[in-house]
Amino acid sequence: MLEAKIREYRELKRMAEEAQAMADAIADEIKAAMNEAGETKMVVGEYKLSYAEAKRETLDKKRLQEDLGDLSEYTKTTHYKVFKPEFDKLSRQQSNLVDAEGRFFREEGIGNKASQ
Repeated sequence: MLEAKIREYRELKRMAEEAQAMADAIADEIKAAMNEAGETKMVVGEYKLSYAEAKRETLDKKRLQEDLGDLSEYTKTTHYKVFKPEFDKLSRQQSNLVDAEGRFFREEGIGNKASQ
């Protein structure tokens, strides 16, 4: 059951990437039309469009550290979880580590459920 969910997840991610590539291509066409018209803002039917220069300023942490030294008292740490499935085929030995119900096998027997 867990393997089927992972397979479904992988397929949906692939479809989302394909849809995103298509959306990006259409956005590029729209931006090209705006550039050609010399417009940064347009109203087309019920849609308002904006395509203009933006500015973003960041701090050069490396240079700041070189100039001021230790910055650890100004560092803020945030903890979070990362879900990162890897879709490469497992070796036969690795794939035999999980049973049909998603339980991990250990040398001494069956371990915890994979979904926990």
